Amino acid sequence: MSPIQKPPQPELLVAEFCDFLRQAGKARSTIRNRRGDIHALIRWFESGRRSPFDVESFVASGIEDYREWLRSHFKVSTVNRRLTSLNIFLRWASESKILRKREYSIIRIAPLPIDLLPVQRATLDKAEQTQLIERVESSGDLRGLVIIRLMLDCGLRVSEICALEWGHVILAKEDATLSVRSPQLHALIKVPLPDKTCEALAALRQSQASEPTCHVLTGRTGSISPRAVEMTVTRLSRRSGLADVTAKILRRSYVMNIFTSGMDYAALTALLGNRIMQLTREYISIQLTASLSDVLSLPRLPSSSAQPSHSTEALLLNRPTLSLIRS
Repeated sequence: MSPIQKPPQPELLVAEFCDFLRQAGKARSTIRNRRGDIHALIRWFESGRRSPFDVESFVASGIEDYREWLRSHFKVSTVNRRLTSLNIFLRWASESKILRKREYSIIRIAPLPIDLLPVQRATLDKAEQTQLIERVESSGDLRGLVIIRLMLDCGLRVSEICALEWGHVILAKEDATLSVRSPQLHALIKVPLPDKTCEALAALRQSQASEPTCHVLTGRTGSISPRAVEMTVTRLSRRSGLADVTAKILRRSYVMNIFTSGMDYAALTALLGNRIMQLTREYISIQLTASLSDVLSLPRLPSSSAQPSHSTEALLLNRPTLSLIRS
């Protein structure tokens, strides 16, 4: 029987594991994720045991505790990814004679059935929107502030934020607008910019003066990625004390801001276009059920021939923050 090797130090152990992944032809991103997951495991083990990480000790008595800790701190997808990394790591340790050959099983945690999932928030109320914006403003995160304001004040989608170029932004005081491409109309639509959003964009542009860019928000190789936008929303929301906030929730909040401001529902849905009336109704129905059912009632959907009145169009043009909504 082959002798069991003396376990290497944790850092050396992780380095050897990454070498194994590299030799197996794994992508850099995969190796980076596996490394991060094992580093997280080692930190968890050492913080609880007050001693250096030891594979044998962990397998003997730590697997169940670690799995339960993951379940109580992370989403199911994150838990399953970390447990997958752990499976690969322990299999490698066993084949490398660092861990004695034994039967061990890491059980993946399946997502909860839909009817058991916690109810997700539909929108942010006014107080929460103010809380989020004030926290982001005080943090000095200019890029984050631009992202949040473009969603809450202008209703931009993630894809529209990623594609937004300075050539489509006009910051003139009397006519501050940005243009986004409508997939339904195959044309650019002008969206008026509220003063605060305009100020944030102007500050961002000034900060980029030394290195002019085509896109308003940039990433490593060009425009910012959709994932980076989503992660920014999540990070800033958590720092503001708001859990489970997504870009879609900010967009729904924008929709509700328009509706609760007193705009006629028939005119609103006609302006949006018949193709997205049901989506608009769902947004509004969710919020009415959650917090406004005792104040507002949901009007009947207009017929396909309904058109916004001239007075409604004037109202839209005179409301910079509420001037345009797109699905």
